[in-house]
Amino acid sequence: MSHLVNPGDEAIARYMRHRGAVRAPADFLQRSLAGAITAPGRLTLLNRFMPLAAAIALIAVAGLGLSARALLAPSGVQRPTPPVPPVPLLLQTFTDSGITLVPADSATLTAGDFEPIELGEFYLHGVSADGRTLAVLPFVRGNAGFVRIYDLASWRETRAREPVADDARLLTFAVDGSTVYWVEGRGANPTGGFPRGWNVRALAVGGGPASEVAELPERFQPREMRALDDGRLAVYGVATDFNGFSTSTARVVIAESESGVIAADLPLSGVTMGTERLPEEGPSRFESDEPATAWDLPAGLLYVVDAEAAALTTVDLNAATVSQQDIVPGSLPERLLSWLVPTARAKLLSGTDRSAALSPDGQRLFLTGMDRQVDDAADPLTYTETPLGLRVIGIDGRGLDRADLPVSELALSPDGHWLLMAGYSLRTPEGSGGETAGSGLYLADTANLEDIKHLEPSEVISLVGISFDSRYAYVLQQNRVDGPSRLRTLDLATGAFLSDVASPAANVLVIGGSPGTAL
Repeated sequence: MSHLVNPGDEAIARYMRHRGAVRAPADFLQRSLAGAITAPGRLTLLNRFMPLAAAIALIAVAGLGLSARALLAPSGVQRPTPPVPPVPLLLQTFTDSGITLVPADSATLTAGDFEPIELGEFYLHGVSADGRTLAVLPFVRGNAGFVRIYDLASWRETRAREPVADDARLLTFAVDGSTVYWVEGRGANPTGGFPRGWNVRALAVGGGPASEVAELPERFQPREMRALDDGRLAVYGVATDFNGFSTSTARVVIAESESGVIAADLPLSGVTMGTERLPEEGPSRFESDEPATAWDLPAGLLYVVDAEAAALTTVDLNAATVSQQDIVPGSLPERLLSWLVPTARAKLLSGTDRSAALSPDGQRLFLTGMDRQVDDAADPLTYTETPLGLRVIGIDGRGLDRADLPVSELALSPDGHWLLMAGYSLRTPEGSGGETAGSGLYLADTANLEDIKHLEPSEVISLVGISFDSRYAYVLQQNRVDGPSRLRTLDLATGAFLSDVASPAANVLVIGGSPGTAL
């Protein structure tokens, strides 16, 4: 089969053929690279769903299956039964006046007979653990408005709207759904960039004014926030200078929601995060890494995998302790693969983004990511992005499986049965519009990763999420010619597409399901 026609199918064929065997390094094909460049010294990502400039020949990454995925012993953690949300899917429609949100059919994406919620130019949101309450924060002309609370069963706004600061973010519900939290910046920044610090604020769903909960440490930039069973709040982030450059490794701050006391401030040794300024001059002097995170709230744990996927950091949120172990290949083939395809950074690597999904039993982490490089020795200077494939590890750091398919996104169904993957490569020489090569969709049964379906080969696709009942997946597919992208519903059991809606006119918000890990 020709790599030029269907590189993804060839990658699957090689993955199947080499499972349990090792071939010469020649079998490991080069990755195609692609990317985007703006003004020298400043890198930004172009719209990842730009129309394809031309047909791009993508050389597939040879796949290699590794050790049998022996399951770890049960952790004994009591895991709640996933709730059934009264409204499993909300359809977003983009109009000239802004975004609207309305309940829709999970399969056909047909909007229900409800009054749409108007949400301005963009919005932040949070959903309670039981899937019954929605908090939204619309932005109009870049300015935040009010936090609004909706009961999804009745589709009604349930309390007075609460004004917030323009930099508010990270809407998060308490475990029991009674309170919604967010962070707001505090203190003027002399450079006009990031705030000096952030405060956590809270709003009771039942009524009453907002209140300040805690003051996070100076210059700590929060990235993710979760409420714990005992009412404390865990905030993951990194310390930065006034210009937003990282000044330390990643950290986890734990705050008491009643007293506001910072109960713990835990540095994650060796876990680089955010943008760093390097001593070199030129476009490659900035490096940005995003580790993968996976929260296991029933067990009170946060897992962090560093950008190079070399170490697994486990944060015990209850005991406020941190442990680390190297990620160790679990079989001879995987060890050989790690030697032949090292993960060490190239000289001009501008960064690595990692993302992860945790299995419902809390025992396995599914990892993927994107590798970004700047080659300022090339003429013209070239920025590239390459998908990093799939890796499965146990929570003890032991490698369980690996597939070097051209994927950089994944979504794991809530029941842990289905694994959906997608990816693309980018290559942009300076002064050009950039080239995009899509990898299509890969659908796998997690009980048998040897059986992988390849759907829509060579298409540029991004994962939106999977429904709460693990029946449907929602994806955005780039049009191959000028025109809108398409929002599509995939039946996971059959691998068939059920609906097709023009996008960016529409997108969806999945309630109670699994989000994708688009980078």
